[in-house]
Amino acid sequence: MSYRLKYILPFSNTYLYHIEIVSHVVRLHFNESFEFILFCVRWELNFPVARFLPNFINFGYKSEESSMMCTRYLACVVLLYILHSIEGISSHSEIGNGKGNSLKVDQRKKYMMYTWQTSWDPTAPGCDQKAFLEFSKTSTPQCWTNTWDTAAKRDKMFSVANRPGREVEVLLLYGTKGTVWARDCSSSETVWLRQTLAQGHSTVPGLQIYGLLSDGGANVPEAKTVPHMVWYNNNCAQSNMEKLDGVAVNNEDFRKNWSEKEHVAFLTALNKIHLNAGGELKTHFSIGYHWYHNNGKGIIVDFNGKQKNVVHHMIDIFDSVDVQTAFVLGEQMVKRLLKTGWNYSQRLNKKMYNTVYLNRVYPEPCQISFFPVTPEDKACPSWSLHGERPMWQQLDKAERLLPGFLPSLHYYMGPYSSGGNKQWPKH
Repeated sequence: MSYRLKYILPFSNTYLYHIEIVSHVVRLHFNESFEFILFCVRWELNFPVARFLPNFINFGYKSEESSMMCTRYLACVVLLYILHSIEGISSHSEIGNGKGNSLKVDQRKKYMMYTWQTSWDPTAPGCDQKAFLEFSKTSTPQCWTNTWDTAAKRDKMFSVANRPGREVEVLLLYGTKGTVWARDCSSSETVWLRQTLAQGHSTVPGLQIYGLLSDGGANVPEAKTVPHMVWYNNNCAQSNMEKLDGVAVNNEDFRKNWSEKEHVAFLTALNKIHLNAGGELKTHFSIGYHWYHNNGKGIIVDFNGKQKNVVHHMIDIFDSVDVQTAFVLGEQMVKRLLKTGWNYSQRLNKKMYNTVYLNRVYPEPCQISFFPVTPEDKACPSWSLHGERPMWQQLDKAERLLPGFLPSLHYYMGPYSSGGNKQWPKH
């Protein structure tokens, strides 16, 4: 909740959250300041409609501001308050999107979902099933368009994140780097980012949205962007709903055969992400399932005065991690998670997600991804599973095998919910 709401006492978090929602809408449509909206709420003695609101305190404040506008604001707040009271909603994390998914957060799934700058667009010319199976940005560049640059695409992204029974808890949103580096709160890109974050937070219960970075390099250049994300939150976001919740890093330039000095240098660079995030952003990192060993021997590193497996150090640094288990069978996913620090992460009460590949991985073995089998996959074993339905079956199986198992989908519209073919339908 924004620090500016401290002036309203002693409202519940639910009520304050309603004011956040209404203030966001009012700012977009009436171009009024957040402070003026709060003043209108506090100015309850002048308007009978405020008598419906509980726990109001008389601030004894008078103003020449338009009573018509204040009445409009208060009417919105009252309407939201009454509607949510009737629905029995007791916290902002239970607010649904009006599409039939009003489960409380503790009843919802807690998946993670990757997005990238561009993704498969079946509406583009020539992007039929044949082109989809090829899944090539080189041969069909017109089929790859920006993932969330229009209102319709943004609506769909959050609708997919709110699918009943397949709810997303953490959305890794790629494409924020240029906006935050510009440090221009008035730019159209910043306004679009603010609106996107506010929409996601208000329509998908409990959703956390992390800015996803993937520059690559052993010196971990992603750390340089984190201060700009913090600056955006502190200067451009006009409410908590418009803030980034965290930063996620996908940097795969780790090498198992490095010297201990090189491993320490990489961990030191990773730690800068945590240091730069401070208390403003949560931090997340993606790990390869085989990073814990080199030719069967565990990689033990002395870092920050402690000797541990290098993967355990990574878990220490970040608030959460995902492991790219790179296999389509649930039991194999569990086996690889257990080898890559699952028990250690659980002892620290840190989340470890299991990332499944959905995109085409050719010429890699077809059994590491749920992408449909193509003519080039001649060596694909008969037991290999492909498509959305088998994916859910295997993820559900892994959840039964390993309590606390958390799926991470890689990635949205590539091909999850793309409608590329019947194996990957639209949602």
